[in-house]
Amino acid sequence: MKVKILIIFTTVLLASAALAPGAMAQSCGSADEPAYGYPSLSPTQGPAGSSFTVTGTAATVNSNVGVWWDVEGSPQLIDTLVMDAGGNYSGDVIVPADAADGTYTVALLLTTGEYNPPCFTFTVAAAVQTDAYTPAIAAQGETPSVLPSTGLMLLVPAAGLASAGLGSLVLRRRKR
Repeated sequence: MKVKILIIFTTVLLASAALAPGAMAQSCGSADEPAYGYPSLSPTQGPAGSSFTVTGTAATVNSNVGVWWDVEGSPQLIDTLVMDAGGNYSGDVIVPADAADGTYTVALLLTTGEYNPPCFTFTVAAAVQTDAYTPAIAAQGETPSVLPSTGLMLLVPAAGLASAGLGSLVLRRRKR
């Protein structure tokens, strides 16, 4: 009975150590690992909720590939890519929508658990809005490459009419 409790306790202790935050970061390997098919991750930065592409070719181990996010903080499996018979895999992976700005470690782990996973960094940065006027312009049916109309063009004819009216008043008073 004591031996069973000791075995269960040891198993739970080892499992919790393996799942502890930062546990994967110590075992990151190189992206030059042929077992992973020389993987790549692109782009390496973007806002939360954006995506990046993971690819690998001619992997020597036939296994699916788990994509792990924030392996040095709070690791979470965010996608699993299916490897074909030739050892090729590719997929668009979504950055967690709740990821705060900062740099995160992304690890690729064979679902067979073999070999040290290659790790990449991904930087989450707030999106910069470069098309602030596009919705307003599109609603007016104008070309999005121009700034929206401000009404300045209406001011010129109005000023001309006002000047003509003022001029006619001055002329009328001089005639009297």
